Amino acid sequence: MPSHRLPLVTLGVLLSFSAIAGAQAKNDGPTLLPGGKAPKIEVLKWVKGKPVTIAKKGVYVVEFWATWCGPCIESIPHVTKLAKENKKVTFVGVSIWEDNKNQEVEKFVKDMGSKMDYNVAFGGNQKGMAQTWMAAAKQNGIPSAFIVKDEVVQWVGHPMEMDKPLKDVLTGKHNVAAAKKKVLDDYAEGKLMGVAMKELEAISADYEAGNKDAAKQKLDAWDKKYPKFKEMSAPTRGMWEAQENPDKYLADLKGKGSAENPGAWYTAMQLATSFVEKDSSKEIALRIVDLVLSEAKMDDAFVFYYAYQVHFTLKDTAKAKEMAQKGIEVMKAQKKDGNLLKFFENVVAGK
Repeated sequence: MPSHRLPLVTLGVLLSFSAIAGAQAKNDGPTLLPGGKAPKIEVLKWVKGKPVTIAKKGVYVVEFWATWCGPCIESIPHVTKLAKENKKVTFVGVSIWEDNKNQEVEKFVKDMGSKMDYNVAFGGNQKGMAQTWMAAAKQNGIPSAFIVKDEVVQWVGHPMEMDKPLKDVLTGKHNVAAAKKKVLDDYAEGKLMGVAMKELEAISADYEAGNKDAAKQKLDAWDKKYPKFKEMSAPTRGMWEAQENPDKYLADLKGKGSAENPGAWYTAMQLATSFVEKDSSKEIALRIVDLVLSEAKMDDAFVFYYAYQVHFTLKDTAKAKEMAQKGIEVMKAQKKDGNLLKFFENVVAGK
């Protein structure tokens, strides 16, 4: 399955499915770029609003998402906000990369209500617009959005970064050539990142095979070879340090995360979820969870989600439910809802 976009670099993203890395497996570049003619809007079913056809004149935003995509859920209200602020622009949200066998799309749109207040359609899984738009533009992560004016693609990118380009398109200040260059540059960087990720995975495999000193030397060389991606090796180093010297790892972790910058927490908690699978590392996993919880307190629901995963894997049902309950309290205190809150509520209810 193609990957969804995430707001920060974490261990799981790096080792499993980065939104860009490894996605550009083919050597051929994007064929749909800013400056090119927009393909047709062809969907399997219109779920909300009215059917839309791109006309010769007019500005359109075509956004791609899926019900299972967390970052999509976060960005949809922002797209709604832009739609309300720009009445002359036609907004279309197209669900892709899912089968909708049980009408998940219809249920999702209904649950979102006014938070998803624009034209919405189900486009199908690996066909239709998933090919003519997303695959043609080599966009391998969602959410993704396209701005179209007078049948010509103007911009391609993340919906949360769409405010300025949309304003520029509407005011005639948009630079299509620059937007095209950005897409091509991102594609080239994605290909390079894919190569770097494969090498990083091979280095990790070396370490796991017992060639620890050689792996460390290779990782040092990797940092020098790919200075632009150096932060990607940090979780790997952290994992090794946590295994070899947990006291030092925990001491270094202390004070690193915050509610404003929770990246260190997330990376550490994802390490804990991987360690808990190993008998030799379960104690480290619990120590990481305890430290992060002591610092995060009631600031971040995702921290409790990871803590839930650790205790659930350890088959400590009572502790897992306790983490879910704390997640509910955080989200309600912050007046947040969505799939994560529903998940926590189902856990507490024993579903």
